[in-house]
Amino acid sequence: MNKRQIFFIIAIAVGILLLILLTKKMEMVTGQPVLRRKSRHKRIREEREIRRLNAKSLDIKVGGHRITVDVGIYRRENGMLYVRVVIDGKLIRRSLQTRKESEALLKTRSVIMAALEGQQEKKVPTLAEFAQTYLEYSKRQHRKSTYEDYVRKMRKLKENLGTTRLDKIDKRVIKLYSQKRLQEVSPASVNRELTLLSSIMEYALELDLIRENPVRRVKKLRESPGRERYLTPDEIKRLLDTCKVLGERKGVGHNPILHEIVLTAILTGLRKGNLQNLKWSQVDLDNGNIIIHAGEYKNRKPLYFPINPYLQEILSGLRHNYPYAEYVFCKADGTEYGDWKRSFNTACEIAGLKDVRFHDLRHTCGTLLNMLGTNQYTIRALMGHRTLAASKRYVHTPPETVREASNALGDRLRSILDGSG
Repeated sequence: MNKRQIFFIIAIAVGILLLILLTKKMEMVTGQPVLRRKSRHKRIREEREIRRLNAKSLDIKVGGHRITVDVGIYRRENGMLYVRVVIDGKLIRRSLQTRKESEALLKTRSVIMAALEGQQEKKVPTLAEFAQTYLEYSKRQHRKSTYEDYVRKMRKLKENLGTTRLDKIDKRVIKLYSQKRLQEVSPASVNRELTLLSSIMEYALELDLIRENPVRRVKKLRESPGRERYLTPDEIKRLLDTCKVLGERKGVGHNPILHEIVLTAILTGLRKGNLQNLKWSQVDLDNGNIIIHAGEYKNRKPLYFPINPYLQEILSGLRHNYPYAEYVFCKADGTEYGDWKRSFNTACEIAGLKDVRFHDLRHTCGTLLNMLGTNQYTIRALMGHRTLAASKRYVHTPPETVREASNALGDRLRSILDGSG
C-alpha cells in the first residue's frame, strides 16, 4: 500500500468521525434524534406533520360514573382531523371524518362515547357467563343455606335468561320472565327468583359491568297470605308417638333419631338448617346453652338458647348414644344425618296430619310460648326474631326471664306427652 492510498483511507475515517460529531451536535441543539431506523424515523416525521389544534375537557359517563377527560384534536397530513384521549391508561383514537375545526368540536363527544360503548359491549357477559362469578361471591358473603338456595334458583334464571347479556336485561325482559314463570310456580316463588336476579344485577353494577339495576323498577307480584299452621297439643302427641314408632321399626321412613329431632325443634324453635348443622361444639351441657353463631342464623346475630331440663335429657341421651359424633343429629357412624324430610313426611302421613311442614314446628314453639302467657319480647329473644317494632329496641329481656320461659315450655310439653295436660 503506497502513501497515497494510506492518506485516502485516513481522510475517509476523519470524514466519518466529523459526520458523527456533527450529528451529535445537531441532536443536542434540536433535541431530536437524527439517525434512527427507517420505521421509527417515519413515525417521528408523521408526528411532526400533525399539528394539535386545541385541547378540551369533557365530562363523560363511563360505567355509570361521570369522569372528566382531556381531549386532543389533531390534523393528519391529508388535513383530516382525529381525536385522541386516554382513559384508564388506554389510548382511544378515532377519526372525526371532517377537515373543519367547527365540525370536529361538535362530533368529538359522540365519537368518544361511541368508542367507549363499543368497548363496554365487548366486556359485558351474559347471565350464564356471569353466574359462576356471582355464586363464588355469594358463597363468601351469604349463609350456607342461602348460597345453596341461590344455586337452585340460578338454574331457572340461566334456563330462561342465560344467553341474554346483562346490559340487555331490562324491565320488559324481566316482566316477560315473570309472566312465563307464573304459569309454573306461585307468585312468591317468582318474587324470590327476582330477588336473586336483583342481587346479581347489583353485583354487576358494583363491578361497573352495567349502568343500573333494572329489577329495582319492577314491582313485586302480590303474594297470597302466609300460612298459619301450627300443631295442637293432640297433634303434637300423635306426631311424636309416630316418630318413636318409625325409629324402632325398619322400612320406609325409618329414622332412629326422628323423635329427638322433632322434640328439639319444638322445644327450641330452631330452623331446620340450624338443627341439621348443629355440632356438639355449639352445645354447652354444663352451663345449659346452645350457641348458634351469627353467620349461621338468619338475622346475622348470634343466638344463645337456654337448655331447659327436658331438652337436657334429650341431648344427654344423644351424647351417650353417639359419644364420638361431631354433629348432634347424626347417623350411626357419627356423620351428619343430612335431610330428614322423607321420614318426617312419612310420620305426618301416618299420624294423620295434613299440610304440615317441618318449619311449622317453629310456629308451634311460638304458639306454645304464647299460650303460656310469655310476653312478646321474651318470645322474640327465645326464637331469635329481629324486631317487633322500632320502639321495642329499647326493651331488654333479662337472661333469667328467658330461662324461666324455656323451663316452662319444657314442663308444658312433658305434660302433653304424659297425658296430664
